[in-house]
Amino acid sequence: MCGIAGGFHFSGRGDFSLKPLLDLMKHRGPDETSLIEQNDWSIGVNRLAISAPEESDTQPLWSPDKRFCFVFNGEIYNHKQIRKDLLDKDYRFKTSCDSEVFFYTWLEYGSSAFLKIEGMFACAIFDILEKKWTLSRDPFGIKPLYFQFYPERFVFASEIKPLLSLKKPSINKEVLPQYLQRRFVLGKETFFSGVFRVQPAEIMEVFETGKINSQIYWTPDAKHSSLNSRKERFKLFSDKLQESIQLTSKSEVGLATLLSGGIDSSLINAVAYSSEENPEAWFFDNTYDREESRSVETLTQKLRQNLHKVYPEEKDFLLLPKIIRALEEPLGDSIIIPTYKLMERISKREKVVLSGEGADELLGGYGHYRIFYLFKKLGFFMPFMNDITKWLPESFLNKLLPYPGKFKKSTLNQSLNLLNKSGLKRFIETNHLFTKGEINKLMPDQLKDQGFSESPYPDISSLKDLMCFDIQNWLPNYNLLRIDKLSMAHSIEVRVPYLNRDFADFTLRLPEKDIISLLTRKKFLREFAFKKNHLNFKSSYRKKHPFTFKEMNLYGKKYKEFIRDHFDESFQKTWQFDKKALNGLLKDDEDMLTQKKIISLLH
Repeated sequence: MCGIAGGFHFSGRGDFSLKPLLDLMKHRGPDETSLIEQNDWSIGVNRLAISAPEESDTQPLWSPDKRFCFVFNGEIYNHKQIRKDLLDKDYRFKTSCDSEVFFYTWLEYGSSAFLKIEGMFACAIFDILEKKWTLSRDPFGIKPLYFQFYPERFVFASEIKPLLSLKKPSINKEVLPQYLQRRFVLGKETFFSGVFRVQPAEIMEVFETGKINSQIYWTPDAKHSSLNSRKERFKLFSDKLQESIQLTSKSEVGLATLLSGGIDSSLINAVAYSSEENPEAWFFDNTYDREESRSVETLTQKLRQNLHKVYPEEKDFLLLPKIIRALEEPLGDSIIIPTYKLMERISKREKVVLSGEGADELLGGYGHYRIFYLFKKLGFFMPFMNDITKWLPESFLNKLLPYPGKFKKSTLNQSLNLLNKSGLKRFIETNHLFTKGEINKLMPDQLKDQGFSESPYPDISSLKDLMCFDIQNWLPNYNLLRIDKLSMAHSIEVRVPYLNRDFADFTLRLPEKDIISLLTRKKFLREFAFKKNHLNFKSSYRKKHPFTFKEMNLYGKKYKEFIRDHFDESFQKTWQFDKKALNGLLKDDEDMLTQKKIISLLH
């Protein structure tokens, strides 16, 4: 695991020095810094020593003929198996590190190498002969990679901060509508003008002439399974999931697991522990959900596993400046504070952590998947839903939701109204943060109709299509970005066992009935957890408990004062926010959705 950087010097090495850029992301690799600087190009890496931690000078790597130079950030889980294949092809290794295996695999197979390796990565390869950079990321976008292209230089880095140090940043306000609605920015754009991201599964070639070629080597595909037997499908599912968790659990520097009380993380923890890796479990106890806390305690006691609890404190909101700097871009969610604090505590004991990210997208776990499914099955009821819900208590409606927290009845009815729209738009906006109307009130006459048009997207006709949309958008630009930035800020490598490409390809081919029903989501996952004796029945089939947090209820008066101090006149003028609309948000801080809106604006 590392932080990488490099690029072209179009006007000679005086254009920029790579060492200060690497220093700005030393936290991504505090164990070793190595760089190569030529007159017209540079390449460098900060290493977090996970694979072969006792070895040094593992990157940058030169090809035997000195034509190619390579760096990467990430972890290749099947590098030992691939090494055997490459030894048979007469490759000779100087290290036991996975970086050398990755590089030689690319030398042998070219772009198809990215489909032969299992892991997470962002890599850069410089071709001396053709004067060309090749940049790429793993299929899911677990590891980030950014770049900027100006007449005087082309530069890439694992984080945005090094790029901003070369040119005074300007805010890209064009992406603000997307962010306010969806809590993150889609595609190659970032919140900074001139700074772009390499896309998940993208191979981008950048030539010294300024020419750029790009191709996508993998996309999630919801093909139909060729397996007719449910028994056969379940066995393959079980085998592939077991293999993926065990593969990602191998660590030469110790291991920890993140527990939230839900099935995703609990199952990973149980399988990893049964594989004799003996990870320590870490849990953020939000203090108001005792069922979740009891579930974690029961699981770890059964395994006789060490459990570390981290608790919220009233002063935690003061971490926000550090958190926002670590995230680099706004990301509208309340869990950024507990995630940062949890990673800070884990870093004092461990360097590698397992997390359950990706299970919801691959296995139909989100609430809007249930909404989609119910709409398809019970669509004839939808025109009457507002009349039905009008007579139901707000407390009862909240119990029907898969998430903890309190939502206002108006919010629930608003979501039901969206379901009567056509196309993908109804499902995007059902999961929105701010509605288009709210944004227009907040920033009157300032925003074009961006981020709301459904024209760039096809209509969604199946649950699998919606899941694939989230895998390509929500997962890399929101969930994975958050966990990477907040963990690497403390020099921690987070592994995500569900995001194994072979496992993903298989699960996306499963029939819908293996994933969801009127009463149950993640059907095969729950069945696997119970039948394989990893979890008991209650833990396997309990209601979804995502990692969430209610800041205002805990932080109280001081936090509200902190918010109001930042939402001052200068803030309003800078973003041209309407004072009345902004103040209106602060009056309704008991609503969970409103709390998320406030934290998103604070960024």
